[in-house]
Amino acid sequence: MKSKHLEIYADGAGIMVGSTVSKLNFYSVVDISEDNDEKQIEELKVQIAIPTITLLKVCAKFLKQIKTDEQEIISIIDSNKEEIIKTLASLSLQDSDGE
Repeated sequence: MKSKHLEIYADGAGIMVGSTVSKLNFYSVVDISEDNDEKQIEELKVQIAIPTITLLKVCAKFLKQIKTDEQEIISIIDSNKEEIIKTLASLSLQDSDGE
């Protein structure tokens, strides 16, 4: 049976938050090259414009779902521990590139 919704796989996402409308960018990694200074080439798969208030509601639902699934999430953390630590270490609230 064919699904009636669009499903797009994305390796990552970026966000631009505006006062009334925000944009979510979902991308796939198309190349990882040591010759490239960024080391990774991304291809934008889809950009979604969404009212900022709706984005806030979606984020709240997302966080609530994470709390609901907390034990299951904790049980799989060990298998991804190194990547999680690396990702958390790379985070900065000072970034201005929209991600």
